Amino acid sequence: MYISTKNLKMKAVEEMHISTGNKKMEGFLIWSLPSKLTCPYKTEMCANKCYARKAEYLYPQTLPSRQKNFEASQKPEFAKDMIAFITKKVKNAKKYKFDKFRIHESGDFYNREYFEKWLEVVKALPNITFLAFTKSPFVREYLDQLPENFHLYYSIWEDTKKENIVWELPLAIAGNCDKLYKKETFECKGECGKCLHCFTSRRDVHFKIH
Repeated sequence: MYISTKNLKMKAVEEMHISTGNKKMEGFLIWSLPSKLTCPYKTEMCANKCYARKAEYLYPQTLPSRQKNFEASQKPEFAKDMIAFITKKVKNAKKYKFDKFRIHESGDFYNREYFEKWLEVVKALPNITFLAFTKSPFVREYLDQLPENFHLYYSIWEDTKKENIVWELPLAIAGNCDKLYKKETFECKGECGKCLHCFTSRRDVHFKIH
């Protein structure tokens, strides 16, 4: 029996889950991975206060969809599939333009190979602004490769190791990090859809822990 490889390809792409925003980020495209599992440089404070983990407890479909994304992210064809997936989402959009993409509402760049796949995606879609917060210090190896449409923030907590901080990137500061860093920052009000600071600026931003 003949099985179309094109159909198999489309099925693999459609199994990935990209959400189209929530109350806080309405009109954004959002990609997530399982919390904690894909955060190799998480700190103890970050793990204990992880807001992304709450959704996995509250909504039964959340963790399975993130796990499928994690499996997809490990495949060699991930970048190609993701480019096709996003292109399709944007083309079929009706209410929103979908020109803003949040990488990892949950999860992180868990290794270099995965980060390089995302670099390929971002470079292929210059009309979309991509935003990501990371605790993975190896991203400093790619600073000269970051395209203009990639807003990458280095995330720090009070217990972040100072030697891991990528100072060349704008910082996302959680809670009281005065011992690590003390400078005027933009104060997040939790109104992402209205504010768009992180998508349009590269100024350090402070988040209250809640």
